[in-house]
Amino acid sequence: MYDIAIIGGGPAGSTAAALLARAGRRVVLFERENFPRFHIGESLLPFSMNAFTRLGLHEKFLSAGFIKKYGGEIRGACSDTGTKFYFKDGYRSQTDHAYQVTRGDFDKVLLDHAA
Repeated sequence: MYDIAIIGGGPAGSTAAALLARAGRRVVLFERENFPRFHIGESLLPFSMNAFTRLGLHEKFLSAGFIKKYGGEIRGACSDTGTKFYFKDGYRSQTDHAYQVTRGDFDKVLLDHAA
């Protein structure tokens, strides 16, 4: 018998399942796809880092080869110059980094962690 059933093992479902299980709930997660599955790549943002810290995922992200990033640069199609930004300088920033991930591998890391 389960307390909670979650349908969908993508980032939201896997994260919810892992957090609920850590809170002592009995969770079952249903996903119809096989992982890793193809999905467009992903550039994570700093505001998601707190959830990953709570779940203890940073070492798994590094082991999976995800690249730590500390900011970015925005360029327009009609300009030779861009604007650089750093996460540490962001509005209400709580961290100085995020990750660049391969979405299929990212989903699998989250789903395996939720299991």
